[in-house]
Amino acid sequence: MRTENGALAFRSSGSACVDFFFEMVPRVPDILIERLLEGAWAENPQTAQKLIFHVGAVKEGKQDRRNFYFCMDWLRRHHFETFLANLQHSVHLVCWKTALGLLSAAVEGVAPLLEREDIDRYKRRREEISDHHLNVRRPRCRQRAVSRRQQKETLSAAAYKAVVEQRRQAAAASNRAAAATAREARQVLAQEREGGVRQLEQRDGQFVRFKEKVAELFADQLQRDKEAMESGNRVAGLCAKWAPSFKNAHDKRTQIQEAIVRKLYPEERFRLAHGGASDAEFLSLMRDRFRKEYLSPLRAYSRVPEVFMGTNRWAELPYSRVPSKCMTLRESVFRKHDGERFEAFLEQVKRGDKKVAAGALLPHEIIKPFVKNTFGFVENGDEDREADTTLRELQWERLVRDVKEGGQLGSCIPVSDVSGSMYGEPLLVCVALGLLASRATSGIWREFVCTFSNQPSLVRVRSEGQSLSEQCASLQEINWGMDTDLNAVFRLLLQVAQKHSIGPEEMAKKILVFSDMEFNQAGGGRTNFEEAEKDFEAAGYRLPQIVFWNLRSSSGAKPVVATQKGAALVSGFSKNLMKSFLEGNLEEFTPFSLMMKALSRECFSDLRVVD
Repeated sequence: MRTENGALAFRSSGSACVDFFFEMVPRVPDILIERLLEGAWAENPQTAQKLIFHVGAVKEGKQDRRNFYFCMDWLRRHHFETFLANLQHSVHLVCWKTALGLLSAAVEGVAPLLEREDIDRYKRRREEISDHHLNVRRPRCRQRAVSRRQQKETLSAAAYKAVVEQRRQAAAASNRAAAATAREARQVLAQEREGGVRQLEQRDGQFVRFKEKVAELFADQLQRDKEAMESGNRVAGLCAKWAPSFKNAHDKRTQIQEAIVRKLYPEERFRLAHGGASDAEFLSLMRDRFRKEYLSPLRAYSRVPEVFMGTNRWAELPYSRVPSKCMTLRESVFRKHDGERFEAFLEQVKRGDKKVAAGALLPHEIIKPFVKNTFGFVENGDEDREADTTLRELQWERLVRDVKEGGQLGSCIPVSDVSGSMYGEPLLVCVALGLLASRATSGIWREFVCTFSNQPSLVRVRSEGQSLSEQCASLQEINWGMDTDLNAVFRLLLQVAQKHSIGPEEMAKKILVFSDMEFNQAGGGRTNFEEAEKDFEAAGYRLPQIVFWNLRSSSGAKPVVATQKGAALVSGFSKNLMKSFLEGNLEEFTPFSLMMKALSRECFSDLRVVD
């Protein structure tokens, strides 16, 4: 097949599992995910199982929870026993919230869950509200203003005051009626949801087992956490934070809290103490005990930030316990309610006395405001507030430090595709990963990023003495265009090496190509990889190992096959994939071997296939 720009490529790598690994990126169509899943499972169920969890894993995977939900729901529908046997790993590899989300998908379908995980959901909602305000509310308010002005001019003061009072009473009555209608609608919805769950439990044995498994996971972990708390030991994990409170969002959809309460307070042990109570009264009493004995004390003991925020105890908020995404989203709130302590915390982080969380953030989420300002584009409905430079700088440095602690990339040069097809989120990710990789390399190519479209540019991104904003701005000198000429990048690297008399031993050992893989035609009936091999050999150099890092769901073209030595195929927005090709960690560098190395992490070793 050919890419969108005419280059020779492969429709498949020759391995369905490698195809899944390479094409699984955010915003990939669900129908394609299902096809990739079916192919990978048919080829090797054990590897496919690991690939599914790798999609969602926060520390060792792609951190793509939306696509992880879709894959797990597919697994539940097609291989239920395997799904149930491995559900416990999802709460540790991804988040405790995932078990509740998947349970709600079993009740109401996966579409609402995916909609809630859509990163554009709030942008679309803001657009809807804005459109409604511009098209409906604003004209109506103008008409009312004209009418009221006319009334004020024509009526006496007493008469106008009476009209205003009448209007106030009418508005209050209307609000009371609307509130009563909304309350009634909520009650009806709650009854329908509860009835739907009860009916599902009566007719679907698999759902009953699934719900019991989720309740068992929470009950067992909460008991262990309570024992640790009572012994004065540290409570690991966030089970208490995500354990459903009565009638919270997940409990409304699945009635899961009742199942957890019955696990912790079985009737045969606790019924005698409340012998005269009806079942509903007994359940109500046990729910109250659950809140007092588990949820509230464990959340307080674990210093869950939401406990302090929800009770306006800002002066006690432990900022070092605030998750990275919460820190970014709520920064303005912290400054408003506790500005002095928040600034003091940032100063302590600068000095190295404390740490700021950054692990759950994707690189492009940190630099997004700077890249948007540099390249001058705004996504639809994007109304991000101006980012605080200090917080972003500290989060970025923490991210860089975390990557370096995993090992050096060696002599490596990142190549960032800035062609027209990358416009939007893929461009943000491309620039972010390029900057991050440039900081994690060593040798003479350290702090260099090669950008390409029509004409490639080799850009020096200095980390010393330059802010993150300035590092992003240093990429302004690049040449933009609609083409994606990859081989021009290889020729530029050879020209630079020859101009500065760089010997074969100093040539970059790896080239990380961050792109959507829609390259220009190489010429001579060869693929881009084959053309690069020819050019490097002619110049007296050995072709560096090339990592093709896919950032966009497009034609599905593969630049190499799964067994191609000296190349690798990866994808996604997370920095975690860099761990797979650290210097000296692979005996044979091929797309298949790198995928298997990424899946060989200890956290995936306990996954098993049952059916």
